[in-house]
Amino acid sequence: MAAPFQFFQQIKEHVGTVAAQQRAAPAFEPVELMCNNRDACHAPPALGFISVLDYAFEYNAGLGPGMTDHWNAIRGHWKLLGPPLRPPTEAVETYHRELDLSEAHVVLLGVTPELAGLGATMMAVDESSDMIAGIWPGDTASRKAVKGDWLDLPVSDASVDAVIGDGCLSVLGLSTARRALFAAIARVLRPDGRAGLRLFAGPETPDDPAAVQALALSGGVSTFHELKLRVAMTATGRAPDHAIPVRTIAERFDALFPDRQELSARTGWDLPVIATIDVYRNSTAIYSFAPPAQLVAEAEAFFNDVRIAPTGGYGLAERCPLLVLRSPKV
Repeated sequence: MAAPFQFFQQIKEHVGTVAAQQRAAPAFEPVELMCNNRDACHAPPALGFISVLDYAFEYNAGLGPGMTDHWNAIRGHWKLLGPPLRPPTEAVETYHRELDLSEAHVVLLGVTPELAGLGATMMAVDESSDMIAGIWPGDTASRKAVKGDWLDLPVSDASVDAVIGDGCLSVLGLSTARRALFAAIARVLRPDGRAGLRLFAGPETPDDPAAVQALALSGGVSTFHELKLRVAMTATGRAPDHAIPVRTIAERFDALFPDRQELSARTGWDLPVIATIDVYRNSTAIYSFAPPAQLVAEAEAFFNDVRIAPTGGYGLAERCPLLVLRSPKV
């Protein structure tokens, strides 16, 4: 298992290897990202000496315009979102209970407003200026939000008491990107530091679409936002990525629920809330919904102490546990 700094060196070496292959074979076949059990979407062939890994990091690790545009679009519908996509009170309390943040200097990945009050001091890091302007509850003497890159956090090595995030692993489309984030977190944590990331964790095999459809139409799904996650988890790709293009979620939803009026009538969900799925339609982002065991295994390359903690009893909470990370490897 690679320590954080060794991991980035391995990334660099891999990029060089792939670039050399491309120079030797210009017709190098593009990598397949499995989108569901039948289809595959292809990362485009490299231009020049840019590797598939570069492409993955640029567009799926929160570094490029695709993910920024996606979150800028979501910002306009933020007030319509709810649990489990946004953390309810019992999930926020889990961060307190598991991480002991009352006197901690905290780095928040993203600008989740429900988490903005945690810690003695906080720096929130988000790549989207629009999200900071529109979602962040505001800087104070003890907290501030900055535009930045999660994989190159704007803090010194071993200087932070705690790192927290909500659903941040699922916005990374590749296992490679998730491991890079674990490495970045390990770099900035003090030796006695800790991290907590609430997961949107999928099953080992995709859920049955017909079962999800029946559950929703019978009133068995608590919120429309729970349904969006359940629909996504019917179409995730193979291990280790467990990825799905965001626009595929909208397409799968349309196939399962073509009559929104009927869905609204059976569930009581307002049509504007159901329409939040349309933000996904033109997105170029890729999400991932890896099972807990996969995420624990990835994290264990960078932390000596990794465990899963429940976050409450809200709808789909069983798939939204807190991944708790301690004792970073150096």
